[in-house]
Amino acid sequence: MHMIPERWQQVKDVLLAALDLPALRREAYLDNACGDQTLRQEVESLLLEQKNGTEEFLRSPVDFSLEDVQRRFRLPPGKHIGAYEILEEIAVGGMGAVYRAVRADGQYKQQVALKIVRSELGSEFTTGRFRNERQILASLNHPNIAKILDGGATAEGVLYLVMELVEGERLDEYCDAHKLATTERLNLFLQICAAAQYAHQRLIVHRDIKPGNILVNAEGVPKLLDFGIAKILESSQANQPEQTISLVPLLTPEYASPEQIKGEPITTASDVYSLGVVLYELLTGCAPYNVPTHTPHELSRAVCETEPERPSMAVLRKQFPANEGERGPDHEAALPAMLEGSPERLSKRLDGDLDNIILMALRKEPQRRYASVEQFAQDIRRHLDHLPVIARKDTFGYRTSKFITRHKAGVIVAALVTVALLSATGITIRQARIARAERARAERRFNDVRKLANSLIFEVHDAIQDLPGSTPARKLIAAKAVEYLDSLAQESQYDPNLQRELAAGYRRIGEVESANFRDPASALADLKKALAIRQALVARRDTSLDDLVEYAQLTRELAKTSLGARDLVAALNADKQTAQILESASSQHPDNVQILYELMLNYSSQADILAGGFSESHMGDVSAAIQPSRRELQLAQELCDLQPSNLDFRRELAASFGELGDELYASGQGEEASHDFAESQKILDDLVSVSPTPKVRKTLYDSYYRMVPMKISHGDIPGAIGDARHLVEISTQLSQDDPQDTLPRLLLAAAYANLANALSRTQDRDSARAAITSAMSTDAELVRTHSNNQEFREMQAERFRDAGDIFIKLGALERALQYYEQAVAFFLPAQAKDAQDAGRRHSLAGAYDGLGSALAALHRPKDAEEAYRNALGLSGFDNTSGGADEEALYQNADAYTGLAEVETILAADAGHDRVQTIKHWQNARRYLERSLQVWSHVPRPMPQSPEGHDCIPPAVVAQRLAKCTAALASEQAGSQR
Repeated sequence: MHMIPERWQQVKDVLLAALDLPALRREAYLDNACGDQTLRQEVESLLLEQKNGTEEFLRSPVDFSLEDVQRRFRLPPGKHIGAYEILEEIAVGGMGAVYRAVRADGQYKQQVALKIVRSELGSEFTTGRFRNERQILASLNHPNIAKILDGGATAEGVLYLVMELVEGERLDEYCDAHKLATTERLNLFLQICAAAQYAHQRLIVHRDIKPGNILVNAEGVPKLLDFGIAKILESSQANQPEQTISLVPLLTPEYASPEQIKGEPITTASDVYSLGVVLYELLTGCAPYNVPTHTPHELSRAVCETEPERPSMAVLRKQFPANEGERGPDHEAALPAMLEGSPERLSKRLDGDLDNIILMALRKEPQRRYASVEQFAQDIRRHLDHLPVIARKDTFGYRTSKFITRHKAGVIVAALVTVALLSATGITIRQARIARAERARAERRFNDVRKLANSLIFEVHDAIQDLPGSTPARKLIAAKAVEYLDSLAQESQYDPNLQRELAAGYRRIGEVESANFRDPASALADLKKALAIRQALVARRDTSLDDLVEYAQLTRELAKTSLGARDLVAALNADKQTAQILESASSQHPDNVQILYELMLNYSSQADILAGGFSESHMGDVSAAIQPSRRELQLAQELCDLQPSNLDFRRELAASFGELGDELYASGQGEEASHDFAESQKILDDLVSVSPTPKVRKTLYDSYYRMVPMKISHGDIPGAIGDARHLVEISTQLSQDDPQDTLPRLLLAAAYANLANALSRTQDRDSARAAITSAMSTDAELVRTHSNNQEFREMQAERFRDAGDIFIKLGALERALQYYEQAVAFFLPAQAKDAQDAGRRHSLAGAYDGLGSALAALHRPKDAEEAYRNALGLSGFDNTSGGADEEALYQNADAYTGLAEVETILAADAGHDRVQTIKHWQNARRYLERSLQVWSHVPRPMPQSPEGHDCIPPAVVAQRLAKCTAALASEQAGSQR
C-alpha cells in the first residue's frame, strides 16, 4: 500500500488502537473512529493483512527519509545513461532526478534534460508511472509544453526520459525579476492556460501545476513541465483505485485541490484549481490560505475547509516598505504590489473582476469552478478587454451554508436563540420557497440540455444524414452534441436512466466519427467514454438484458474502431468477449431479434479481423475466418426467417453470403464460393428494385467488387470488365449523393483500379491506362485534402502497386518500376511499425515481388534478386506452414519463381563460362522446385492470389522446371565432351 505520510499517520493511529482491542469490540470502535468510508476500508485491509500473518505491513509505507533518498540518488558528472552523458544535476525530487546531459554517441550534439526514476519506489509501480509519463509527453506537441525527445532503459534497468532542456526561471521568479505589471502577468498566465487546455482536450490532466513546474525561457515563453503524475482520463486503468507514493506524495499540498487532498476522483477541474492558486500567488505575492505552521496537515485542512481570502484584501494585509532600499525578508512578496505603485493601488486593481475570477477557480466544489481552463482563460481575456465576466460574487445563501457546515454546534445554539428572540418563521418560509423555485429552474435547465443533446444526436443528425452534402453540418452537430454530453456527464452518476442516455449518445457519435468522418482517434475517445458508463451499468445488481445487449454492441463497435486503428489483437479480443456475452444471452432468449442481429455482426467482424474481407488490416488467417463466416450466415438466415419483410435483414443476408464466399474463394474453394456469390447477387438485385438506399447500393458494390477477380481467374474478361464498369457507376452515384463523404471516393478509386486490371488483359491499352490514372488521381485528391489521414495514404500506396501491375502488362516497364518503388517506400516503415498486421505485410511483400518482376524485365538481375529475397523475408514458407495465410503462400511461391527467372538471365549472361552457366541453371532448378513445394500447400491453386494479384501458377512453374532441367542436362553434357 502506498499513501501520503499524513494519511498514513491517520490510518496508523486508528489501526494501532484497534489492534489493542479484542476482535469482538473492533467493529464498534471503527464505527466511531472512522470519519469516512475510505479510512475504514484502509484500516480493515491492514487488519486483514495482520490476521494473515504479514509482519511488515506497519513499517512498509515509511522505510526511509527523503534526505536519504536524495543523498543516495545523485549521479556524478560524466556518467553515461543510454546515449547521453551527464553534465550536472538540475534537481532531485520524490519521483526521480533531473540532470543536464549531452548526447555522446556521435550522432549529433544536443543538450537535454535527462530524467531518471529512483528504484526505491518499487519496480512495478515505478515502471508504470515512468512509462505513463513518457507516453503522455510523447502525445503532447504544444509550444508551451516541454517536448519529449527520447527515452528508454539502461542495461542496469534504470529508466530514463530525455526531454527538451528548458533554460529559464520559475514563473514567479521570472515575473518578479522582470518587474512585470499585473496585465503582463495575466498575459503570461494565459499562455500557461493554453498549454493546460491543449492537454485537457487530449484527456490528460496534469495534477501538479505549480510555479516550480513552469519555466520561462529567455524569449519570455513559458513552458509547462512534468506530466509524470498526469493521468489519461480514458486509460485502461480508469476504474482502478488511485495510488500515491510513500514518502513523497504525488501532489503538492499548497497547490492541490480539495478533491486531491480527499482522494476523490480527479478531473480537469483539479487543474483549474491549481491554476487559480498559481494566479493568486502571481498577483498578490502570497498564498490563498494564511496557515501559520505550513505543515501538510494544516495546509490540507485549510484547502478543504477554509475559504481563501479575497486577493484584494490579502495584499493589504501584507506590510510593504515604501522605500526599495528598506525592503527586508518580504521583498519578493512585496514586488507585485510595488509594481502597481502601492498595496492600495494593487488592491484596487484586483478588486472586482480579478477577485471573482480567482475565487471562482478556487471554489471547493469542482462543479462550481470554471467548466474548463479555456473558460477560465476566457474570463481573464474578457476582463482585459473590459467586458463582463462569468465569475460573480458568492451568494449569501452559499456563504451561509459553508459557515453552517464548519460551525454546526454554534449555529444550532444561535438558531435557537434567534428563533426564541425574533420568531422569524415567515422569513424562513420565504427563503425555502425561493430555494425550491431556484431548484426547479435548475432542473428545467438540466432537462432542456438533456433533450437538446438527444435531439441533436438522434433526430437532427439522423434526419439529414442521407442528404447530399450534409457531412460538414453533421460534423458540427456531433461536436456540439459532445459538448452537451460532457456537461451532463458529471451529473449522471446517480441516475441510471441518464447514464444510459449518455452512453447511447457517446456511442452514436463515435460510430459517426468512425464510419462517416474517418476519424478513429475521436471515435475511440467517445466510445471509451460510453464503455466506462456501460461497464458501471452492467456491474449493477439490477442490470437488465437490454444493458447486456447495449454493452455487447458497444464492445463490438469498439473492436471495429480498434481494427481501423490497426490494433488487431485488441479488436479480436473485444469481439470474442462480445460473442461470449451474446451467445449466453441467446441461449436464454433464442428468438430475440436484437441479440441475433448483434451476434451476426459480431461474427462478421471476427471474420474481417482474421482474413480481411475488404479491410486492408487483418491477420491473414483465411482458414480460421470460415467458421465465424458460416455462423454469421446462419444467424442472418434466422433473422430473415423471423422477419421475412425486413429489408435490412435481407441485405445482411446478401452480405453474409458474399463474405462467406470471400473466405471460400481465398482458400481455393472456387465452386462453393461461386454459389454463395450468386445467392448474394440474387438477393441484392431484388432489393435494388424496391429499396435503392445508399446501404443497399454499397452492399451491391461489394458484390460486384468480389466478382471481378473471380471472373478474371476463370478467363471471363468481358464479364469482369462489365462488372468493373458497374462498380464505377455505383461509386460515382454514391459520391454525387454526398460529395463531402470520403467513403464513396475511396470506392471509386478501387473501382477504377479493378477496371484497369480487367482492361489491361485486352488490346485496349489506352482505356486501361486511363482507368488506372483515374484511380490514382482520386486517391491523390483525397490525400491532398486530408493530409493527416493515414488510411488515405495507405490506399494511395496500394494504388501504386496496382499501377505497377497494370503498366507491366502494358509493357511500360520504367513506369511500373517507379510505382513499385513508391509503394515500397510507403509500406516499408508502415510494416516495421506494425509487424503483426498481415495486411501490411502482404502489401509490402507484393510490392517487392512486383519490383523484382520489373527489374528482371529491365535486365537488372542483381537488383531483381534483392527485391525477390525481400519478398521472401516477409512471406517466408516457414511462417505459413499449415496453410493459415494463403496470400503469403502465393507470394512465397511467386518469389521463388522470380528468383529462378533471375538465375535464367544470369545463365544467359555467363556466355562461354560453362561452369557459371551450370551453376545458374542448378540454382534456377532449385528455386523452381522450392516454388512447387510451396504450391503443394495450396489446396486449389488459382492464377490470382486471394487478394486478386496475378501470379505464375504451378502448371507454368512445372513447365519452366522441365525446360530448366533440359538446359542443365545439355550444359552438363557439353562440359563432358
